Amino acid sequence: MGHLASSRPPERYSATFIRALVERIRTAFNFLDESNFPAPGLNASAILQPRTLSTDTLMQGEFHLPLVGLANIFTTTSTTFVDCSPFALWNPLAWGAQSSLWLEVTGGPQTAGTAEFRLVGAAGANIVTLPTSAVGNTRLLVQVTKPSTLQNLSLQMRTTNGAVQAGIRGAKLIVIP
Repeated sequence: MGHLASSRPPERYSATFIRALVERIRTAFNFLDESNFPAPGLNASAILQPRTLSTDTLMQGEFHLPLVGLANIFTTTSTTFVDCSPFALWNPLAWGAQSSLWLEVTGGPQTAGTAEFRLVGAAGANIVTLPTSAVGNTRLLVQVTKPSTLQNLSLQMRTTNGAVQAGIRGAKLIVIP
């Protein structure tokens, strides 16, 4: 553990002293614990409780949660929705009430037709469906109503005509705190 304590500064500063000081500060804050800050000290538990720091506090621009990232396009001729991504865990407490959620998909029908992509949540509940008739790989973006409970999200796809291949190259969830 790092330990921050007031000490007498050296007569001459050296690179070794500065490096050691920065390393102690980095370690003390990366492993935030009350014992890292001796008297008069810092009550770390009053500042940060485990897993309660919302990303609203961090003031980041946006976070990308990849669902699909393929070098070669994945296609299907299924007219019923098929899974095409792993799960992404959605925790509304982690992202804060002010955040917005977006789904970005790169894909579409490979010839004239319609491909549909849908984001599903708990028990396969449809959250949003995104249809496209633009042939080839098109970037599609839609705002999603955020689920209010902790759940796994995944992406499914289908074609509306079994003679037309629906393809996907990539998909991600974008969270804007």
